[in-house]
Amino acid sequence: MISKYRKTGFTLVELLVVIGIIAILFSIGVPVMSKVKQKSRVMKDRVAINSISQGLEAFRSDLGFYPSSSQFPEQASNIVLDPLNIVTDTNFISPPPIDQGAHKLYEALVGLDGLGYQKDHFYGVEDGTQGTGLPLGTPFEMDKTGTVPVESKRKSLYVTLDDLAVGTMQECHIGSSTFTVNKNKNPMFVSTAGSEEPKPILYYKANPNGRQMMVGGQHPGVLGIYNYNDNARITQDTNGNGILHPVFDIDNGATVREFEIYIWNSETGVDINNNNPNLEAKFSSLQARPYNPDSYILINAGVDGQYGTEDDITNFK
Repeated sequence: MISKYRKTGFTLVELLVVIGIIAILFSIGVPVMSKVKQKSRVMKDRVAINSISQGLEAFRSDLGFYPSSSQFPEQASNIVLDPLNIVTDTNFISPPPIDQGAHKLYEALVGLDGLGYQKDHFYGVEDGTQGTGLPLGTPFEMDKTGTVPVESKRKSLYVTLDDLAVGTMQECHIGSSTFTVNKNKNPMFVSTAGSEEPKPILYYKANPNGRQMMVGGQHPGVLGIYNYNDNARITQDTNGNGILHPVFDIDNGATVREFEIYIWNSETGVDINNNNPNLEAKFSSLQARPYNPDSYILINAGVDGQYGTEDDITNFK
């Protein structure tokens, strides 16, 4: 007699097959999703470079020049140590904040206190009793006599921060021996493409007259237009494991000049890789030009977190 009841449910073999299929699908799906997320981060960084470029052009339209990327001569007056607890003085302090081109970029487009660019680099004081006579946190500048602080008139921000990631060197290079918490908390625009700690978006302003300067009796070539030192404290920063970005190690300007090779525009007609064994002769050639020789360059380290590699996101390559 055949039973009218049938057993239902998975057999052990069927269950193992289903588990195997799920595992296969999972192993395929995870890398795909990871790549999608990475592409999304890279696209966000490309948008960031574009937004910053637009902000710099707006800055130039308003003020007639691009912001400086050099820590000098403005370092002595730019002594904001913490944008969340702003302390400002007109005197040089020690140790001074080590602001680089990346910091100067943020300051120009946003202001270290987030209230816009301040041409004299003075910001709201911690309390109203430190000689300004202004309310707590009031942005200020000095009057025509240079002695009386008055409220600073600022323009609106040149970028929309919703499109940009912001961080500090403490977050970009944990354990930094140069950018310790008590020296500098000034903000910078940072990358999001890398899966590990963010990296600053480097900013270098061109010096179009740099090729007129003579270095050691020779034209400085590519180096005369862009100064590696504008961000060298970032790219050469150490935490006990060597420099942060070895790809940009220029060997103290001796023989291997990777930075100049990286920013060199091959369309300027000088072959820096093959025909002339003397690097100095190549770079001092009157034909040699970097990219964007009349404006600025922006460099995002990309997915690998190192500057000078193929995955960098820039405004010139």
